[in-house]
Amino acid sequence: MARQLAPLERIGLVTREPHTRDARLADEAVPTAEHAPGKALRRMWPPADQERLGRLLAAASSLD
Repeated sequence: MARQLAPLERIGLVTREPHTRDARLADEAVPTAEHAPGKALRRMWPPADQERLGRLLAAASSLD
């Protein structure tokens, strides 16, 4: 997840903050992390814009 968010963090769209439950179990966090972004995007953006974002993120991650 951190790798996928890194490009957004670099351009200032997201930030990291410490949380008291950082030691939470991965099996609790993974389903939410996989489901929530898509659900939010589907509510706000049409499919063409979602695809465009995917291409931009893929291109940005290849710059690492």
